Amino acid sequence: MIRSTRLGALLVIALAVPGAAAAQSDEVRIIGNVGLGRPAPPIDARARGMGGAATTMHGVNLSMINPASTISILVPGVWIAFSGESREVDGTVAQGEINTAEFPLVRMVIPFENRHAVGVGFGSYLNQDWRVQFFDTLQLVTGPVAFRETRESEGGVGQFRLDFATRLSREWTLGIGGIYYFGKSGQSVEREFETSAGFSPYEAQDAIKYSGLGMSVGAEWRPIPEMIFGATGNWGLGLNVKSDSTGAEKEFDQPLALDLGASWQLTPDFVLAFAAGWTNWSTISDDLPRPGSADHWRFNLGTELRVLGNENTRVLARVGGRLAQLPFKLRRGPPWERALTLGVGTMFRAGLGRFDIAFEVGKRGQKDTNEIEENFTRWTFTLAVFTR
Repeated sequence: MIRSTRLGALLVIALAVPGAAAAQSDEVRIIGNVGLGRPAPPIDARARGMGGAATTMHGVNLSMINPASTISILVPGVWIAFSGESREVDGTVAQGEINTAEFPLVRMVIPFENRHAVGVGFGSYLNQDWRVQFFDTLQLVTGPVAFRETRESEGGVGQFRLDFATRLSREWTLGIGGIYYFGKSGQSVEREFETSAGFSPYEAQDAIKYSGLGMSVGAEWRPIPEMIFGATGNWGLGLNVKSDSTGAEKEFDQPLALDLGASWQLTPDFVLAFAAGWTNWSTISDDLPRPGSADHWRFNLGTELRVLGNENTRVLARVGGRLAQLPFKLRRGPPWERALTLGVGTMFRAGLGRFDIAFEVGKRGQKDTNEIEENFTRWTFTLAVFTR
């Protein structure tokens, strides 16, 4: 059985449950047998409603994926995105319902001289919020002893970014970003035995800290006003993971991430966007407990249609879908995530205010293949305010 207000990923269940009765080394305890977390891109509700196709798009791109897209902000602005998710877990090792919430994006952008823009923001990177509870039995010489164990983690890894974008010409825009990865997760284990067994309850707590540096480089090419192509690459100098309680420390290689995207404005009121990406998380597979990690593949497709509008107010409808292979493996390989998305957005005060909402329904993993699956729904809200 699993009960939770937060859960980082399917990997939590797959790796936490089998190792319940086993002793762990300090190195394993650093990562808590759960990999490094579920990838959580720092995107806003508009991109979420369009299937997550945030690499490049016509109009204002509020997501923090491609530093070159910072140039799409024409006046100074600040915005915040909030996301909530509900899951139903079905598997051979766990079942239950899960709810989680996070702020995937807080950002401010200031353009200047009509061809440059600077952006600063905080965004999500790896989510490690989870709680898993299960029942098992210790086989002792005196006989079997049933117990209940609860493992919990709160926190994860975020990123602070400083982006700079410049418009080289009507066709080309370049961007570069400096990234500081940081975060903390508190992990705890509680084990309670049958009353008749005579054993005292067991409790342990640990705090894990994360830090590292990285950078992002991106470009956008607009051969004609109706079409934009974009590309971005991220890499880092390593991610330091340290246990407060034991002092154990380990450095993980930061994976290389590449993303491509395109946006096509078919009519003044209709936009089609596509994105695809790859991150070589398999490079750290040997540093993780089995079954390790695999490359993270992702594909996103979405559309946006203006349904109402005038000079001061617009209402836009969005629909999209996405498909991704998650990086941290389950017992029979990495799970796939697939989702359909819907969104509605409004611009008011002649574009100086925006409110967007997206609804997503999807599935992670497959019970027949991975022994566990999650059916999930997610809401994402974004509120943005701009000034002349």
